[in-house]
Amino acid sequence: MIYISDRELERYIEEDLPYMDWTTMLLEIGEKRGSFSLISRQEVVAASAEEAGRMTALLGCDVIYAAPAGSTVGAGERLLSFSGRASDLHRAWRLAQIWLEYSCGIATRTWKLKTLAEKGRPGVRLLTTRKSMPLTKKLALKAVLAGGGMPHRLGLSDSILLFEQHKAFLGGASLPEMIARLKTGHPEKKVFAEAASLEEAALLIQQTTIDGIQLDKMAPEEVAEVVASRNKAQHRPTILAAGGIN
Repeated sequence: MIYISDRELERYIEEDLPYMDWTTMLLEIGEKRGSFSLISRQEVVAASAEEAGRMTALLGCDVIYAAPAGSTVGAGERLLSFSGRASDLHRAWRLAQIWLEYSCGIATRTWKLKTLAEKGRPGVRLLTTRKSMPLTKKLALKAVLAGGGMPHRLGLSDSILLFEQHKAFLGGASLPEMIARLKTGHPEKKVFAEAASLEEAALLIQQTTIDGIQLDKMAPEEVAEVVASRNKAQHRPTILAAGGIN
């Protein structure tokens, strides 16, 4: 699984706690001891509760329970429990709550989308885009994985995907020439290309060296037409549907 370091957790803590917790200090309750449990209001898929627990530990708390990633947590059930001094509890609980709200929200939505997709075609894969809220990619990816999804592209460095914007800088090079250039430059990588219309998809299906076609914002009926054409062809590249998925 994806590793989130203590350094990254501490940076998140520092955003909310640059100096001190004035309220707890002025009430003079910091040394009193207690415990805190974060309870889900509805059924969710747990994600990153382990990191939320590590965060509370960095703030001096003792973790009692953290829901395993990918497990189902019902309404009224615990996601995370921890104990410690009141000063530490009040520094930790809201940060842990926000962390879990985002993580479990993404994981739960991923699981729901995957469940719906599998009703249409058992075994279909649900992949997440490389796009994410800035500085949140690791947290988002861990949540997607907990929900049963997989990453499509982690970034520009892990895959080859030919866009229309690339073609604009290649001086009229033909599609076979572009694909051959990519294949030669990185022979162990698969080469995918994006298609935004049925015509572009049909042209790509004819390219026997292409490994996959990404259909950009096509309607379900258009996707079905492309898949039917691919299934009739001698060369059968992988088909990805991207954009507007709901």
